[in-house]
Amino acid sequence: MVQATPDIFSSMLPALIGFCGVIVGGVLQVVAKHRADRYSHMMELRREVADLIVSVSGFATAIVQSAVWIDSVREDLKARLVNDPQAEADIDDDYHERLGEAMITGYRESAQKSARLLVASDQRIADHVGSLQLRLADVINEVGYMHAGNVHISEARAKEIQQYIMERINVLVNMVAPAKWERFSNFRSAKRAESLLIKERAKRL
Repeated sequence: MVQATPDIFSSMLPALIGFCGVIVGGVLQVVAKHRADRYSHMMELRREVADLIVSVSGFATAIVQSAVWIDSVREDLKARLVNDPQAEADIDDDYHERLGEAMITGYRESAQKSARLLVASDQRIADHVGSLQLRLADVINEVGYMHAGNVHISEARAKEIQQYIMERINVLVNMVAPAKWERFSNFRSAKRAESLLIKERAKRL
């Protein structure tokens, strides 16, 4: 009986190893699936952010294009009024309509896409997008009637608006696109993203 114990243990050892292997394999599968799901989720968030960036950039560009065109129409009218007090503005109605539509569509799409990101699982992204959405609302309140002739937004002011919007966008890009030496699944905070952008600008000076 004294010698039977090692024999029993020896006979059970392969089964124990196999059982442990099954447990370890199961744990590894769960971990791998979790990592895959996390990576897929992160990539989906990045795609949604990229879509938002395209719309917001288009909105900002349409504001500048509209201001440039309206300024040119105003300057042309001013010059012609010198010789003809009865002169009227020479407006390309089709181009005017396209610019106005591009601006409003850009804002509408930006608002819709940002609304989806307000409930993003990463609270840092949701918070920054929320701040951006409020700023876009302020912008459309300022420029929304420029094509109706009720509000004049100069080219210089339009470019100020565009610059501010693009700065907010650059922070968002930096939040979701970490450097190569950082983990692919990590998002940055807005504060860290802004800090890194400032350092990058300083290096270029």
